[in-house]
Amino acid sequence: SKGAHAVIYVVDSGIRASHEQFVRKGGVGSRVETAANFVGDGQEFIEQGGDCYGHGTIVASISAGNTAGVAPEAQLVSVRVLDCEGLGTVTDVVEGLEWIARTHRQRGRPGVVTLSLGLLQGSASRVLERAVRYLMSTNNITVVTAAGNFNRVLFPVEGSANGDACGLSPSNVPATITTAASAADDSVWPFSNTGRCVDIFAPGVQISGASHRGDHRYSVWSGTSMAVPHVAGAAAIALKGSTRMHPAQVKQAILERATRNHVFAPVTSMVLGRTPNQLLYLGKHDPNNSPLGDGGNGTPETSEDALEWFQTMAAGVIPSSGDNSNVRFVGMSLPSFNT
Repeated sequence: SKGAHAVIYVVDSGIRASHEQFVRKGGVGSRVETAANFVGDGQEFIEQGGDCYGHGTIVASISAGNTAGVAPEAQLVSVRVLDCEGLGTVTDVVEGLEWIARTHRQRGRPGVVTLSLGLLQGSASRVLERAVRYLMSTNNITVVTAAGNFNRVLFPVEGSANGDACGLSPSNVPATITTAASAADDSVWPFSNTGRCVDIFAPGVQISGASHRGDHRYSVWSGTSMAVPHVAGAAAIALKGSTRMHPAQVKQAILERATRNHVFAPVTSMVLGRTPNQLLYLGKHDPNNSPLGDGGNGTPETSEDALEWFQTMAAGVIPSSGDNSNVRFVGMSLPSFNT
């Protein structure tokens, strides 16, 4: 199965639907439905081909691109909640999830949601968490969340603990598949959050996929956001077209196939502790009789540029323990370059 009977909702910055990665077989039309925009800049949304930041387009292509994707036959639905700087609000994200809850049944397909976004480390939104749980329980939709990019083991900040996926929404919702990022050598990406709320690792370093800048252009990003669509694609395949399969069953199917005890810390100062050591596996044979998991296609980025990006994005997020509609979200990825 290549996910032909599943729909993947990309709750993100939009999708460039006309990109070659999303063209239907035969070259006519797109597998992407640019259905919903909650950002409020509709004209710009149209002018930019559905995505003026790029984050959502590459996430979509990793999950279901024709050649770059895990589930290349899945239907894609764009639910735009992040603006042209990759930022959004709790209100927009919750409205996007509520829209999915209202409209999903009419598609008659099993669903998967990518949430490659999150609040600042230490921030939580009970409203968002309830929206995620409601969506999953009432519609049997599997939700894949990013563990977060707030591990400061390489660039420590005084008074700050290393990133714990339990410390922010929505990666702290137990029913979701919370995904951390691994590199090509199966080490943990140094910025990736870890901890007991992580369910699985997936490739997230220097991942290539569709760019929003043109129908034949590509870009390379790193982050837990890039790990999420790998798992979402695997979930679409695991569903096998069944609308009755519960998210817990999908999660179990993915975790049962994972390569165990293979991910390792890239530096001695990073302690995995209670983090489940499970790496996404997409092959057909027993992953635990193989020396390698699925792997990525790059090396960890630990440059000053990465640190500058991290600080810039963190400055654009307002931490909060409440449910203020102005709390800002950030996409959980670092762009490397475009081609």
